[in-house]
Amino acid sequence: MFPTVDRKHSRLQGRGLDRFAVSLRVIAVRRSVRLLVVLLLVGLVVMPLKSAFGQSEVLAPIKFDWPMLSHPEVKVPPIKYSYSPRLIPLWIKSLQIPEAAAQRHAAQAIYRASLLGVPGLEKTVPHLQDILAKKENGRSVRIVAAQTLVQLKARNSAKLFRMIAADGDVELCMLLEPALASWQDKPVRKLWQQRLQEPLTNRGLTVLAIRQLAAVQEVQIVPRLQEIALQEDLHIAYRVEAAKALAAMQQTPRVSQAASLLTSQTVPLVDRLVAAWLLQVAGPVGDLSQQDQLVALLTRLSEDSQTVVARLALQALLEVRPQQLIEQSDRWEKSHDPEVRRSIAQAWLRTAKPQSDHLSKVVGYLNDSQRDVRFEIAEGIKQLFQQDGMKAILIDLLSEELNRDASFWRSKEQAILLLVAFNHQPMAAQLVRLLEDKEGEVFVTAAWGLRRLEAVDQFPALVRRASMLTDLLEEKLPEEAAPDDVNEQLAQMFQAFGQTRYAAALPVLKRSVRKNGMSFPVRAAAIWAAGQINTDKPDPQLVKLCYERIMDEDMFNPEAGIVKQACVIALGQMKSKDSVQFLRERHDVQENISRFKWACSWSLNRINGHPILKYDPMVIAPGVWFLDVLEDDQEGE
Repeated sequence: MFPTVDRKHSRLQGRGLDRFAVSLRVIAVRRSVRLLVVLLLVGLVVMPLKSAFGQSEVLAPIKFDWPMLSHPEVKVPPIKYSYSPRLIPLWIKSLQIPEAAAQRHAAQAIYRASLLGVPGLEKTVPHLQDILAKKENGRSVRIVAAQTLVQLKARNSAKLFRMIAADGDVELCMLLEPALASWQDKPVRKLWQQRLQEPLTNRGLTVLAIRQLAAVQEVQIVPRLQEIALQEDLHIAYRVEAAKALAAMQQTPRVSQAASLLTSQTVPLVDRLVAAWLLQVAGPVGDLSQQDQLVALLTRLSEDSQTVVARLALQALLEVRPQQLIEQSDRWEKSHDPEVRRSIAQAWLRTAKPQSDHLSKVVGYLNDSQRDVRFEIAEGIKQLFQQDGMKAILIDLLSEELNRDASFWRSKEQAILLLVAFNHQPMAAQLVRLLEDKEGEVFVTAAWGLRRLEAVDQFPALVRRASMLTDLLEEKLPEEAAPDDVNEQLAQMFQAFGQTRYAAALPVLKRSVRKNGMSFPVRAAAIWAAGQINTDKPDPQLVKLCYERIMDEDMFNPEAGIVKQACVIALGQMKSKDSVQFLRERHDVQENISRFKWACSWSLNRINGHPILKYDPMVIAPGVWFLDVLEDDQEGE
């Protein structure tokens, strides 16, 4: 039904994996960061504060919960950032040096420092303004100064920004004018309006002015924007940007103006594109005769050979008459443009009826190759569940989706997530079968689902699967080659055993405590689960295993911190009174910023009421600067 996108990933071959009927995928984009997320949560991997990359760009789109990280939640020490009071004066001195490289590096350091929340950077603003104001300074240093002033939100720079904008330096204008727009600076709007007067000579500055006027919703300019959009002898950039601005300012649809561009049989692309923007719908269309004409024009444009035009027309039709998209969905649902498919999928959602044939179309989009489309449809299905007559049909359709072939791995994943959200217990048997699916997105999600459902009657199958994978990882694959998906499936199964205190899993859990082919967060999950199963009942064998892991300080392969931490927590969960001295000795030698010490104090608290550690602040000075301060105690060295 849908075009699929081949995923680029490696598969391990020649390791006897066929007998397990599972293909082990190595570090795919969607899942590869999950274990990193675990490490970040427990503090064993340190990432820079306020990274330049947004969280959504780093983390996997579907993140499963790990009960071991919240029962108990190992507290994190408060962080206190420390900066030398001489750091900012040093940068100011560098800004004052008549050397472009020194000024540029200082401005860049200030920009980075603002991302890290360094206080007192407002003192640098006058010096950055001086650099930006002097035209004789090099372009590179002026550009960096401009970027830094914008980052510092130096609103008192507005007058200077306007002066530079009037000079017409395109690169500087592209940096400064969006800032003026976001600050709602009114004087600069006159300059932007002047740029739109005839003749239009500077394409970059004119387009920039149109965008900023749209951003500040300057409705006085609407007639001029319409003129630009309809003027056939102007460049395509002017016309399309003007039409887009009208739509952004909610000044569309403009049916008669769009119709005037579509009078001939062979309409140029620019006219079709401008017309599509002019027909965007910002609200209800009250005039029925105008609505019929609008729909007729949009229908014509939706059949355009250029997807960029058809996409816009379909988006507008979705707002005006979604049923029309449904009636002709066969034409568009195989489009390679995800935005086109998104519009059709949304039309099915908006017109949903409690009928199996209609809702099956909705569910079908859970297998769309575009992740965002799948997520939107899944959210829409959650809303449909609240409507009368929908629940039973949707559950049946989602359950059927679990029986589809391997090419439907996307919809299987989403169906599991939805059915678990609806707490549909009868799906547990299907999830057991999916534990051996070929795709990690499915077999990991199946394990997660069984844990969330607490389907204990199916746990014998989980134990068998865990034992088989433990064999696989111990005997066939070295740790560095163990696929992330298999490790995460094991972690979810182990935590299921601990969450429900499923004693029959203890043998495989104890086996997984020792160093083997599993990643250390998974081994930590096994230890945590074993401790949960033995709550308030010390197990001498498990206590001994925990001692061994905690004391493992092998020079070349020491035990991981998260595993040691899990062992400490397991000792406390079991209330192992014989471990009090052992825990106290390790507690007392740690600093008051140690998570391991906190875990020891938590366990001692469970055993004998020892106070839980109150952290000291962790004092750090983030940032590596091109110029830094030599601390007082080092100056004499």
